[in-house]
Amino acid sequence: GNNGNCVESIQLGSNEMTDLVVGEAAVPVANEENKRLQAQVERKQKEIASLEAQIEEHSERIEAVADHMKNVRQEQQHSQALLDARKKEVETEEHFRLLGSVHHCLLVVGGAREGGDMLYS
Repeated sequence: GNNGNCVESIQLGSNEMTDLVVGEAAVPVANEENKRLQAQVERKQKEIASLEAQIEEHSERIEAVADHMKNVRQEQQHSQALLDARKKEVETEEHFRLLGSVHHCLLVVGGAREGGDMLYS
């Protein structure tokens, strides 16, 4: 190294970095290009952090919507089962009502044929 304080330029590809030599230690001093690149890196790191936060938020929303959809499907299946049971109940009631009507008619017709009293049930 140099005995005194001096500034040296070192070519690194197309980037130039300037070192301030203090005693035996070289302390990098950012030139304008390095400052611009460092600022760009910091902006990109902030952008990455922001995008990662958005991804996390969207993932949580997707999970919540998926859970809600699962619950809605279960509720729909339950409602469909109740509807199917009610339809069967109505069909059974209608069947018994028709059987009752047929039975009633048979009793009336049978009573009329025998010339006896008409029965009503």
